[in-house]
Amino acid sequence: TMQSRRFNTTALRERIEAWSTTRTTAEVEKSLEAGGVPCGRYRTVSERVHDPMLHQRGSVYRATDGSGEFWSVSASPRRTDRAGAPLEVDVDTAAVHDLGVDSASILRRYTDLDESSIIRLLTSH
Repeated sequence: TMQSRRFNTTALRERIEAWSTTRTTAEVEKSLEAGGVPCGRYRTVSERVHDPMLHQRGSVYRATDGSGEFWSVSASPRRTDRAGAPLEVDVDTAAVHDLGVDSASILRRYTDLDESSIIRLLTSH
C-alpha cells in the first residue's frame, strides 16, 4: 500500500540499489519491463539527439544560433496538449541562445540578490 511504501522507503530503496547496481542499465530496464514496471533510463543530451526514434517523433529538432550554424536540440519529452502529435518547430525561427544569456533575468526573478550582487556573481570567474 502507499502507506507501507512511505514507511519503508529507505529499506525499499536500499534493496533496489543493491539489486540494480550489480547489473547493467540495459539489464535493469529489461527486467523491470518484463515485470510490467514502466521505466526508462536517464539519457544524456548526446544520447537523445542521436536517437533516430526521437528524431522520427519530433523530439529532436534543428535550431540556429543566428550565425547560420544549426544545432540539434532536444525538446522536452513532456507533452501537455495534442498528446501524441509530433512537435512542430519552425526551424527558421527556432533559436539556440548563447550560454548564460538569461542568467541575470533568472537571478532577478528567483533570488533576493540585489543588482550589484548579480553583476558581481556573473562577472566573477
